[in-house]
Amino acid sequence: MGSTAAMAGMRKEFARSTELDDWEYYGDATLELEWKPISFGSGVAFTETSDPIDLVTFTQRLQVIRSSETPFVRFRQDRWDVFAQYLHQRFEFTDHDFSFNDYRKNQGLLRVKYAFSDDWAVFAQGMGGHTDFELRVKNDYDLAEATLGVQGHPLAPFDFIVEAGWRSHDFDPDSGGLVLEDDYNSWVARVTLRWKPTDADQLIAAYSHGVEESVQTNFQTVDRAQLRYTRTFGDRFDVSAQTAFELRREADEDVTQDRKEVFTGGLSATYRILPWLPANATYTYSEKWSNDDVGEYEDHRAMLSTTIQF
Repeated sequence: MGSTAAMAGMRKEFARSTELDDWEYYGDATLELEWKPISFGSGVAFTETSDPIDLVTFTQRLQVIRSSETPFVRFRQDRWDVFAQYLHQRFEFTDHDFSFNDYRKNQGLLRVKYAFSDDWAVFAQGMGGHTDFELRVKNDYDLAEATLGVQGHPLAPFDFIVEAGWRSHDFDPDSGGLVLEDDYNSWVARVTLRWKPTDADQLIAAYSHGVEESVQTNFQTVDRAQLRYTRTFGDRFDVSAQTAFELRREADEDVTQDRKEVFTGGLSATYRILPWLPANATYTYSEKWSNDDVGEYEDHRAMLSTTIQF
């Protein structure tokens, strides 16, 4: 017994602030085979898009390519759910002047979950791996992260997931990087609250604190709060509204734009022309503030997309 899922599509993107008129391409596929209580498979994903990138003294919209492969295996029996996954990911700029940020990741993830009942469960998750930068401008590093979490459905129509732990980055001093920093450690946390009063309505509030790669230094800490509402009309049409606020702080406080605040808001509508052919229209507004005025911007994006689902 098994299942497959795949989608591919493109978006036409218009960004008023940079006079950008470009196509975005994306696709992903997953294959899963199951012989109870074990299932295994793999996922692949590819995106070519354009994002506002924070550079040392200014912000520029650049074309970015992301791709990944994620083979996995899962064991589910009684109240136990064990999931293991390997991730191979690539990130690169199409503009070779910025290729010092291109990297490859090889990571492994293990999550063990135990359900006390249909409404309550606890889980532990560990993740580790290595990141290699293409050029010797940044230091390669090893990553280790361990978290504990609780998932609950205490009262209809509410449920939640809370997860917290520790993340450590161990830099390779022999990788030749010019951005030399001490090993970087940080606590991580993820909280998701969901309110689903009807089958057609859903409101999700989420907060996360974590660490991401930075163009200016090796890392930046990111606090992100999000709110998303989705309304479904029958089997063919749904709309959603989303807003988010991010606080980004560079690991090295001696750089330009060491503190950044980003607000994002957007509307999206999806209509399923056929069960396997949805069409989507999205508008997104972003605004960034920084301790350095040069890096501030407003960004408007209108996107039309279609996806083929197999």
